[in-house]
Amino acid sequence: MKRVVAIDGHNLALQRGTGVATYAKNLADNIKEVGWDSWTLYGGPISASQSPLLREISFFDYLGGTASKKSWASDAYAQTKELFRAPLGYRAVEIPQTGKVESRRFSGRLPEESRIFNVENLFNVSRRYFRKYNKFLRVRFPEPPDIMHWTYPLPIKVVGVPNIYTIHDLVPLRLPYTTLDNKRYYHRLIKGCIENGDHICTVSEKSKDDIGRLFEVPESRITNTYQSVETNLVTDTKSQRDAELEVEGIYGLAPQSYLLFFGAIEPKKNVARLVEAFLSARLDAKLVIVGAMAHLVIQKSAELMGRG
Repeated sequence: MKRVVAIDGHNLALQRGTGVATYAKNLADNIKEVGWDSWTLYGGPISASQSPLLREISFFDYLGGTASKKSWASDAYAQTKELFRAPLGYRAVEIPQTGKVESRRFSGRLPEESRIFNVENLFNVSRRYFRKYNKFLRVRFPEPPDIMHWTYPLPIKVVGVPNIYTIHDLVPLRLPYTTLDNKRYYHRLIKGCIENGDHICTVSEKSKDDIGRLFEVPESRITNTYQSVETNLVTDTKSQRDAELEVEGIYGLAPQSYLLFFGAIEPKKNVARLVEAFLSARLDAKLVIVGAMAHLVIQKSAELMGRG
């Protein structure tokens, strides 16, 4: 019988891709490659009382971002019900994958051959419960996996199995002026993950050191897995020369004539410092920045460009 690792679908469900979503997808793919089975736990607004077919329809409606929102009255009623239900924990229900719903458009976001489970509004409920009671929400599966791996700090714990939490970085605590996070809440959340987790994973030696020092966690309890990337889809379809010609033809960027930054454009990525360093170096090259704009970056970059 194959071992099973369950992961959360918190970031996989987001409409716009994130680095954590890529991390989760790669983790699920690697679980499969080593011969284990992977399950994914989502938190969509899908009632467990619905028929299997309606659960399947509602799930892909949720992934597509078209699920209807509750009125303020029904939302208030649901939150009142949470006060009594949350301390008892929640039970995940499986989302059927019969093929009756056309789902190929989501193939890039759904881990392959992964069973899908859901707890209604899991992630929102867990945050409200944690804020009010400072406790992690307990979840049970119909049949427990061997390991639950949370790919993002979430105040949730699966009962009866080892829980692993990935903490990607401590930027909101180490560089508090670069994010809009609630710092007190984030500190409590990270502390809770360490206390409730059987092991902590992270993706860099710097983050491993930060977690160990700020929260006094023994090195034996933290593993740096580094980030992974799947390159086969790119390297198998075209040669480097073909890719260079394509970029030059579309963007006018000749090979080795530019420096590339690819990632979210936000203060914690230090893009403004990159622009400043590039202007100071006065290189005979172009700086190409690819990514979605975030707060404060446009203003700071414009100031630096004006100075140059």
